[in-house]
Amino acid sequence: MERIAFHSSLRYVKLNGSLGNIGLMCNGVGMNAACQDLIAIYGGVPANFLDLGGDSAIEDYDEALSLLEFDVRVKCVLVNVFGGMQKVSVLTKKIISNIKNESFTKPIVIRLRGDDEEYANLILKKYIDSLSEDSPIRN
Repeated sequence: MERIAFHSSLRYVKLNGSLGNIGLMCNGVGMNAACQDLIAIYGGVPANFLDLGGDSAIEDYDEALSLLEFDVRVKCVLVNVFGGMQKVSVLTKKIISNIKNESFTKPIVIRLRGDDEEYANLILKKYIDSLSEDSPIRN
C-alpha cells in the first residue's frame, strides 16, 4: 500500500502490525499524530498514517479511500480534514461518490473544517437524509 500511495501525493504508513483497526485519513502530519493519540487514549488502535497533504489532487481522494478499503485490518475509518488549500466540499462529494458506487463500504466518521465547510455539511446532510431509515450508513 505504501508503494501505491508513493505514486500519488499521498503519504501512507501501515501502523501497529496486525493490531490496528481504525483507518485514518487526515491532512497534515500534526492532524494525523493528534488523531492517533486520541484514538489510543480512548482505547482504539490506529491502523495507518494516511496524509492527504495540502497538494493532493482530486483523484488522490479516490486512491486514499481505496487504500483504506483494501486494508483488511481497517474496520472503520476516521476522516479528519481541515481544508485550507482544497475545498472540503470536494472531498465530501468524493466520499459520497465512492459510497454510492460501492467502492467504499466501511463505516466512516467524517469531520471536515475549513474552506466551503457549510456547503460540505449541507451535501453530507442531504445525502444522509436521502437514505432509508434502515441503511447501515445512517446508523
